[in-house]
Amino acid sequence: MMKVGEPFSQKYYNELGFVKYKFAESDSTIYVNSNASVWAKYRLRAPPKEIYTLHRKLAGAFLFNINLNSEINAINMWAAIRQNRENHQEEEERKEKKLLEEHQ
Repeated sequence: MMKVGEPFSQKYYNELGFVKYKFAESDSTIYVNSNASVWAKYRLRAPPKEIYTLHRKLAGAFLFNINLNSEINAINMWAAIRQNRENHQEEEERKEKKLLEEHQ
């Protein structure tokens, strides 16, 4: 799972802000291929269906971006997602508070 978080790593920061993560230069596929036999040998059971599905989707997304030679500023993208989620949570809390006030 550490490889999935690599685009968000601090090693992709620079003195001016953030640098784009270059999927084509990533060693993710080499890392997975070199460790797959170890993981298979020592796993105690197959992962739950949901985890297996998530891993396949993430692997597909990485391979898709590698084939496109994508360069993504993942850190800024993550910040925007977090901000959107925080705004949504605040809005939901306001709605809930308003409903509680109306029913009192």
